[in-house]
Amino acid sequence: MNTSFAPEFHTDHNVYILGAGYSAEARLPVMSNFLSVMQKVRVAGSLAKDEKEAIDQLLQFRLELAGASNRINLDLDNIETLFSLTASQIMEGGHILDKTDRLRSKIQLAIGATLNYCQNEYYELPISSREDRTFGPDGVALDFFDFSAGIMSGTLGALKGNQNQENTIISFNYDTLLEDSFSKNQIYFSYGYGMPRSKSQDLLLVPDVPGQRNCVTLLKLHGSLNWSETPIKGADGLAVNIYKDYKELRTKSPDRIPTLMPPWWKKDPTGFTTSSWANAAKKLQTATRIIIIGYSLPVTDQYVKYLLGAGLSKNISLSSVWVVNNNAHAMKSVKSTFSPSFANIIFPRPMRAREFFYGSETSGNYLEAINRKPEPN
Repeated sequence: MNTSFAPEFHTDHNVYILGAGYSAEARLPVMSNFLSVMQKVRVAGSLAKDEKEAIDQLLQFRLELAGASNRINLDLDNIETLFSLTASQIMEGGHILDKTDRLRSKIQLAIGATLNYCQNEYYELPISSREDRTFGPDGVALDFFDFSAGIMSGTLGALKGNQNQENTIISFNYDTLLEDSFSKNQIYFSYGYGMPRSKSQDLLLVPDVPGQRNCVTLLKLHGSLNWSETPIKGADGLAVNIYKDYKELRTKSPDRIPTLMPPWWKKDPTGFTTSSWANAAKKLQTATRIIIIGYSLPVTDQYVKYLLGAGLSKNISLSSVWVVNNNAHAMKSVKSTFSPSFANIIFPRPMRAREFFYGSETSGNYLEAINRKPEPN
C-alpha cells in the first residue's frame, strides 16, 4: 500500500470559513451594497486625495460598463463583478494592459479606503453598541469580534489549555477585524506556511511550522487590507509586504495600495495568494469540523468548489459541516456544493454569526457542539 498520500486523522481540528456575513456584524458592507456604502463614504469621509480619485474612477468605470449589461447579464451594483471584470481584461491577449492594470489598482484602493473607514466607525462605537458579551469571574466586556476571535483561535478562557486542538480560519474577507482583535488580545497567529513575515513590530505574526497546533492559522484567500505588493521578491519568493493595518500600509508601503484579489476563476494572476490557497487545501484535508459563517459561495467564486473538493478528497476526519447564514438563497447555494453523501453531517443554521457564537435560550449553545465552549480560567 502506498502511504505517501495517506491522510492524517485529527480529532479536534476546526476549520472556519468566513464570508462577508461575518464582517457584517461590524456594519461593514457586503458585496451587494458595497457601492452604495462607498458613495456615502466618499461624501462623508475624510479621505486622502488619491482615495477620493480612486472611488471616482471606480464609479465612472461602472457607468462605462452600463452598455455591456444590455448585452449580457451583469450585476454592476456588485463590487465583485466590477473587480472581476478588470481582472479578466488584464489577462486579455496574455499580457497586462496598462489601462486596466491601473484601474485594478484604483479599485483596490477604493475598496481599501471604504473598508478602513467603516472599520474605524465601528471601533468608535461604545462597546455596548458592539454586541458586547461579559466573560469571566470579573465580568470583562468583550465585543463580538474579541469574543469570536477568542473562540476561533482557541484562546478564550480555559480553551487556551487544550493542547489537542487545532484551529484554522479561511477568510474571503479583505478587512482586518480579526487581526485587530488578535493584536488587542495578544493572540499570536500565522498567515500560513510560506507566507512572508510582517514588516510591523505590532502584528503578532509568527511563521507557520508544519504540524504546529499552538497558534491559529488565518488564511486570507482574496488578499488583505494590510498586504501590499512590492517589486522585489523576498526570500520566500513572494512579492508582498505585510503591515499591521491599512493605516500603517498607507504610511510605509512603497505603492500605498492594498493587495486585494477579485473572486474570479483564475485567481491571483500575480501569485500573491497562491500559498494561501495551497495551505487552505492542506488544512481541509485534516478538518474534523467545518464551520461556514456568512459565506454565500457567489457565482464569481465557483473556484472554491474545487478547493473544497481538493481538500476533502483526502479527508478521513470530517464529522460535521455547519452552515451559518441568515440568507436562505446563500444557505441553499452552500449546501448544494456538498455531495448528497454528506447530508447526514451537514447542519444548516439560518442565523447571523452573532447568534451562532453567543447562542440563546431558543437556539441553544453551538460552541459546545463544535467543542469550543469557553469556560473562565
